[in-house]
Amino acid sequence: MKRKILFPLLVVLIALFFTNPDKADFQNFIQKKLVESKAEESENQNSESVDILDGLWSRPASWIVKEGTERKNYFLFSVFVVGNGSEDNQSVYLGIFDRFIQTKKSEGLSIDIKLD
Repeated sequence: MKRKILFPLLVVLIALFFTNPDKADFQNFIQKKLVESKAEESENQNSESVDILDGLWSRPASWIVKEGTERKNYFLFSVFVVGNGSEDNQSVYLGIFDRFIQTKKSEGLSIDIKLD
């Protein structure tokens, strides 16, 4: 009976450990979401304008993640805090199974990132 419970639990814990996203994964997530949100705002899109937007938003996204994000690594999952020191100006994301879930939305940040 114990093996029936212990083995699946061990498999899940190992999967959590190996799919714990890092700061580079979060940077890619933010960059993708910024480009998607800007693309949705444009009414007449073509593939060339999406490429231009991708180039324009890649640097700010890199800077936001590099300078304005704190990662708390819990080995099975990570918590990413984006924003300055004030709690009103912070967005919090849970990184688990190579996915990101927004748990707290900032009132002060002007970038609104829509989740899938």
